[in-house]
Amino acid sequence: MKTKRNNKINEKRLRRIHQIWANVARIYAKATVQINRVVKSGPSQAARKAVIFKGEMDFISRCILDRKNIETGGQLFGYWTENGTPVILYAIGPGPRANHQVTFFNQDVDYLVKVGNILRNRYGLHHIGEWHSHHQLGLAKPSGHDSDNMTSVIKRRDLGEFLLCIGNCDNFSSSLNAFLCDSSECRSIAWDYVMADSPLRHVIDNDLGRLISKPLTVQARHKDPILNQ
Repeated sequence: MKTKRNNKINEKRLRRIHQIWANVARIYAKATVQINRVVKSGPSQAARKAVIFKGEMDFISRCILDRKNIETGGQLFGYWTENGTPVILYAIGPGPRANHQVTFFNQDVDYLVKVGNILRNRYGLHHIGEWHSHHQLGLAKPSGHDSDNMTSVIKRRDLGEFLLCIGNCDNFSSSLNAFLCDSSECRSIAWDYVMADSPLRHVIDNDLGRLISKPLTVQARHKDPILNQ
Protein backbone atom coordinates (compact mmCIF):
# COMPACT_ATOMS: atom_id res chain seq x y z
CA MET A 1 0.00 0.00 0.00
CA LYS A 2 2.81 2.36 0.92
CA THR A 3 4.71 1.51 -2.30
CA LYS A 4 1.60 2.24 -4.39
CA ARG A 5 1.18 5.61 -2.67
CA ASN A 6 4.86 6.47 -3.22
CA ASN A 7 4.54 5.59 -6.89
CA LYS A 8 1.58 7.96 -7.23
CA ILE A 9 3.56 10.74 -5.56
CA ASN A 10 6.52 10.13 -7.86
CA GLU A 11 4.30 10.12 -10.95
CA LYS A 12 2.67 13.37 -9.87
CA ARG A 13 6.07 14.97 -9.25
CA LEU A 14 7.35 13.74 -12.63
CA ARG A 15 4.37 15.24 -14.44
CA ARG A 16 4.94 18.52 -12.62
CA ILE A 17 8.64 18.55 -13.57
CA HIS A 18 7.76 17.86 -17.22
CA GLN A 19 5.34 20.81 -17.15
CA ILE A 20 8.00 23.02 -15.57
CA TRP A 21 10.51 22.21 -18.29
CA ALA A 22 7.88 22.86 -20.96
CA ASN A 23 7.45 26.32 -19.44
CA VAL A 24 11.22 26.79 -19.32
CA ALA A 25 11.53 25.90 -23.01
CA ARG A 26 8.75 28.32 -23.92
CA ILE A 27 10.22 31.22 -21.95
CA TYR A 28 13.77 30.53 -23.08
CA ALA A 29 12.61 30.51 -26.71
CA LYS A 30 11.71 34.18 -26.24
CA ALA A 31 15.11 34.86 -24.68
CA THR A 32 16.80 33.18 -27.63
CA VAL A 33 15.24 35.73 -29.98
CA GLN A 34 16.89 38.49 -27.94
CA ILE A 35 20.25 36.70 -28.00
CA ASN A 36 20.15 36.16 -31.75
CA ARG A 37 19.63 39.86 -32.34
CA VAL A 38 22.99 40.54 -30.74
CA VAL A 39 24.94 37.37 -31.44
CA LYS A 40 25.09 36.47 -35.12
CA SER A 41 28.44 34.71 -35.32
CA GLY A 42 29.63 31.34 -34.05
CA PRO A 43 29.50 29.53 -30.71
CA SER A 44 32.54 31.35 -29.31
CA GLN A 45 30.69 34.66 -29.56
CA ALA A 46 27.43 33.24 -28.16
CA ALA A 47 29.28 32.17 -25.00
CA ARG A 48 29.98 35.85 -24.26
CA LYS A 49 26.42 36.30 -22.99
CA ALA A 50 24.74 34.82 -19.95
CA VAL A 51 20.98 34.44 -19.62
CA ILE A 52 19.33 35.04 -16.25
CA PHE A 53 15.73 35.46 -15.16
CA LYS A 54 14.89 38.74 -13.45
CA GLY A 55 13.56 36.85 -10.45
CA GLU A 56 16.99 35.30 -9.85
CA MET A 57 18.65 38.71 -10.09
CA ASP A 58 16.12 39.90 -7.52
CA PHE A 59 16.99 37.02 -5.20
CA ILE A 60 20.73 37.74 -5.42
CA SER A 61 20.15 41.47 -4.90
CA ARG A 62 18.25 40.73 -1.70
CA CYS A 63 21.09 38.49 -0.49
CA ILE A 64 23.70 41.19 -1.19
CA LEU A 65 21.64 43.89 0.54
CA ASP A 66 21.35 41.64 3.60
CA ARG A 67 25.08 42.20 4.17
CA LYS A 68 26.16 45.60 2.91
CA ASN A 69 29.55 45.61 4.65
CA ILE A 70 30.73 42.00 4.45
CA GLU A 71 30.97 39.43 1.68
CA THR A 72 28.21 36.97 0.96
CA GLY A 73 27.60 34.58 -1.90
CA GLY A 74 26.07 31.44 -3.34
CA GLN A 75 25.81 29.21 -6.37
CA LEU A 76 24.11 29.30 -9.78
CA PHE A 77 22.21 26.38 -11.30
CA GLY A 78 20.89 25.88 -14.81
CA TYR A 79 22.32 24.55 -18.05
CA TRP A 80 24.52 25.36 -21.05
CA THR A 81 22.93 25.67 -24.48
CA GLU A 82 24.43 23.98 -27.52
CA ASN A 83 26.12 27.25 -28.53
CA GLY A 84 27.75 27.63 -25.13
CA THR A 85 25.37 30.14 -23.53
CA PRO A 86 24.92 29.67 -19.77
CA VAL A 87 21.28 29.88 -18.63
CA ILE A 88 20.67 30.49 -14.92
CA LEU A 89 17.37 29.05 -13.70
CA TYR A 90 17.94 28.96 -9.95
CA ALA A 91 20.32 30.75 -7.60
CA ILE A 92 21.02 29.96 -3.98
CA GLY A 93 22.48 32.24 -1.35
CA PRO A 94 24.55 31.51 1.74
CA GLY A 95 23.71 28.52 3.89
CA PRO A 96 23.15 28.87 7.64
CA ARG A 97 26.79 28.05 8.47
CA ALA A 98 28.43 30.14 5.74
CA ASN A 99 31.46 32.21 6.74
CA HIS A 100 31.04 35.94 5.96
CA GLN A 101 34.05 38.23 6.35
CA VAL A 102 34.99 41.67 5.05
CA THR A 103 37.25 40.32 2.30
CA PHE A 104 36.17 36.71 1.79
CA PHE A 105 33.20 34.35 1.80
CA ASN A 106 33.02 30.58 2.31
CA GLN A 107 29.80 28.74 1.55
CA ASP A 108 28.25 26.30 4.00
CA VAL A 109 29.47 23.11 2.28
CA ASP A 110 26.84 20.83 3.83
CA TYR A 111 24.11 23.17 2.60
CA LEU A 112 25.57 23.34 -0.92
CA VAL A 113 25.93 19.56 -1.19
CA LYS A 114 22.43 18.86 0.11
CA VAL A 115 20.66 21.45 -2.05
CA GLY A 116 22.89 20.84 -5.07
CA ASN A 117 22.15 17.11 -5.07
CA ILE A 118 18.41 17.74 -5.00
CA LEU A 119 18.58 20.32 -7.79
CA ARG A 120 20.56 17.89 -9.94
CA ASN A 121 18.72 14.64 -9.20
CA ARG A 122 15.17 15.95 -8.94
CA TYR A 123 15.18 18.87 -11.36
CA GLY A 124 18.04 18.10 -13.74
CA LEU A 125 19.87 21.37 -13.03
CA HIS A 126 23.63 21.68 -13.35
CA HIS A 127 25.94 23.71 -11.12
CA ILE A 128 27.15 26.24 -13.70
CA GLY A 129 28.52 29.07 -11.62
CA GLU A 130 29.26 30.88 -8.38
CA TRP A 131 28.52 34.38 -7.16
CA HIS A 132 29.82 36.46 -4.29
CA SER A 133 29.77 40.10 -3.30
CA HIS A 134 32.54 42.62 -2.90
CA HIS A 135 29.90 44.78 -1.16
CA GLN A 136 31.32 48.34 -0.91
CA LEU A 137 34.98 47.48 -1.53
CA GLY A 138 35.00 49.26 -4.90
CA LEU A 139 35.99 46.14 -6.84
CA ALA A 140 33.44 45.19 -9.50
CA LYS A 141 35.46 42.32 -10.95
CA PRO A 142 37.14 39.16 -9.61
CA SER A 143 40.13 39.81 -7.39
CA GLY A 144 43.45 38.26 -8.35
CA HIS A 145 42.79 35.53 -5.79
CA ASP A 146 39.28 34.93 -7.22
CA SER A 147 40.61 34.51 -10.77
CA ASP A 148 43.57 32.32 -9.77
CA ASN A 149 41.37 30.09 -7.63
CA MET A 150 38.67 29.73 -10.30
CA THR A 151 41.03 28.97 -13.20
CA SER A 152 42.89 26.47 -11.02
CA VAL A 153 39.69 24.63 -10.07
CA ILE A 154 38.50 24.57 -13.69
CA LYS A 155 41.82 23.12 -14.84
CA ARG A 156 42.01 20.57 -12.03
CA ARG A 157 38.44 19.35 -12.46
CA ASP A 158 38.37 19.71 -16.25
CA LEU A 159 35.22 21.86 -16.13
CA GLY A 160 35.77 23.65 -19.43
CA GLU A 161 34.00 26.90 -18.53
CA PHE A 162 32.34 28.20 -15.38
CA LEU A 163 30.53 31.41 -14.45
CA LEU A 164 31.84 33.71 -11.73
CA CYS A 165 29.62 36.65 -10.82
CA ILE A 166 30.69 39.55 -8.63
CA GLY A 167 28.19 41.69 -6.74
CA ASN A 168 28.55 45.22 -5.38
CA CYS A 169 26.30 47.51 -3.43
CA ASP A 170 25.87 50.79 -1.63
CA ASN A 171 23.35 51.41 1.13
CA PHE A 172 20.45 51.44 -1.34
CA SER A 173 20.99 49.11 -4.30
CA SER A 174 23.13 46.33 -5.77
CA SER A 175 24.72 45.26 -9.04
CA LEU A 176 26.00 41.94 -10.39
CA ASN A 177 28.66 41.51 -13.10
CA ALA A 178 29.20 38.23 -14.95
CA PHE A 179 32.56 36.71 -15.90
CA LEU A 180 33.09 33.57 -17.94
CA CYS A 181 36.12 31.66 -16.73
CA ASP A 182 38.17 28.90 -18.32
CA SER A 183 41.46 27.30 -17.31
CA SER A 184 43.46 30.42 -18.20
CA GLU A 185 41.36 33.53 -17.51
CA CYS A 186 38.06 35.10 -16.43
CA ARG A 187 36.60 37.53 -18.98
CA SER A 188 33.64 39.88 -18.64
CA ILE A 189 30.43 38.91 -20.45
CA ALA A 190 27.10 40.69 -20.85
CA TRP A 191 23.80 39.74 -19.27
CA ASP A 192 20.73 38.87 -21.28
CA TYR A 193 17.73 39.32 -18.96
CA VAL A 194 14.51 37.32 -19.19
CA MET A 195 12.07 39.75 -17.59
CA ALA A 196 10.12 37.15 -15.64
CA ASP A 197 10.43 34.84 -12.68
CA SER A 198 12.15 31.54 -13.34
CA PRO A 199 9.50 28.82 -13.74
CA LEU A 200 11.50 26.76 -11.25
CA ARG A 201 11.81 29.33 -8.44
CA HIS A 202 8.44 28.94 -6.77
CA VAL A 203 8.19 25.20 -7.40
CA ILE A 204 11.59 24.44 -5.87
CA ASP A 205 11.07 26.86 -2.98
CA ASN A 206 7.75 25.18 -2.16
CA ASP A 207 9.18 21.71 -2.62
CA LEU A 208 12.27 22.23 -0.46
CA GLY A 209 10.58 24.49 2.07
CA ARG A 210 12.75 25.44 5.03
CA LEU A 211 15.79 23.74 3.55
CA ILE A 212 16.33 26.78 1.30
CA SER A 213 17.92 29.72 3.12
CA LYS A 214 16.16 32.92 2.09
CA PRO A 215 17.36 36.53 2.38
CA LEU A 216 15.81 38.78 5.03
CA THR A 217 15.70 41.82 2.74
CA VAL A 218 12.22 41.90 1.24
CA GLN A 219 12.69 44.20 -1.75
CA ALA A 220 15.37 43.86 -4.41
CA ARG A 221 16.91 47.16 -5.54
CA HIS A 222 19.16 47.26 -8.59
CA LYS A 223 21.60 49.79 -9.97
CA ASP A 224 20.52 48.73 -13.48
CA PRO A 225 17.21 50.61 -13.99
CA ILE A 226 15.95 47.92 -16.39
CA LEU A 227 15.69 45.50 -13.48
CA ASN A 228 13.68 47.90 -11.34
CA GLN A 229 10.75 47.92 -13.73
